[in-house]
Amino acid sequence: MEVQEQKPYVRPLRNAPSSQRGHNRTSVDILDKEAHALAIRAAKALLLKKGGDEDKFLKAWRVRDKRKQAINDLAREDAERKSSDEWNKYRCERADRYPGRHRPASLREDWGHESLDLYEGLRRGESTLLLELRTEKIALNGPLHDMRIRCPVLPSSEAGDLAEQQVTISAACTCGHRKQTVYHMFFHCPELDTARQKLVNRIGRLDWNSLLTDHAKLATQRPMVYFPLDSQYDYIREDSPFYDRYNSA
Repeated sequence: MEVQEQKPYVRPLRNAPSSQRGHNRTSVDILDKEAHALAIRAAKALLLKKGGDEDKFLKAWRVRDKRKQAINDLAREDAERKSSDEWNKYRCERADRYPGRHRPASLREDWGHESLDLYEGLRRGESTLLLELRTEKIALNGPLHDMRIRCPVLPSSEAGDLAEQQVTISAACTCGHRKQTVYHMFFHCPELDTARQKLVNRIGRLDWNSLLTDHAKLATQRPMVYFPLDSQYDYIREDSPFYDRYNSA
């Protein structure tokens, strides 16, 4: 990118076609045009930051590192805004598809670094499980059923066809509730009453709005011991404060 001393402070693209007729744009052409437009916008933003003083602006704009910083800052702002817009659009579309339904914890929050901060200080396994709990893309029967996950079923010896069959996993919880979900396992499953009280003893009254945010670490350490997640978290289960080696299978 070459600069110039007068507006728009960025020289035109060298190979820009004078007419679109007969010109097949390549991906490079598209990227060059977008980068050129971004540089022009960055120049305007920097000029505004300098209070409209063109001399101060040009003094900074001529320096490659300062020019690069101005462009990068604007690119980051664009990325944040577009990401936020797409995230809000997805949340609205999902709410329209599933009106009145329970929403995973991750969908209640705006776009931003705050959600990343929840994983600070967690081990890799804890971070993975917290992400599964917050998105509810986890190996519980309800989510597995929604994802149409199938499991093998061996037919009885009385059946004519002894070939292995596959059926969609039932959404039901082992306690008999119609759907085994993260919310059900934390708040209502009678099989986890004792485990639930242990969590209450540590953090106080359970609140779905703060459980996987304000108490993210402890709320993650409980499921790795008590949720039926097979052997997925065996390697860190014993590090959980809820683990009891004498009462664990």
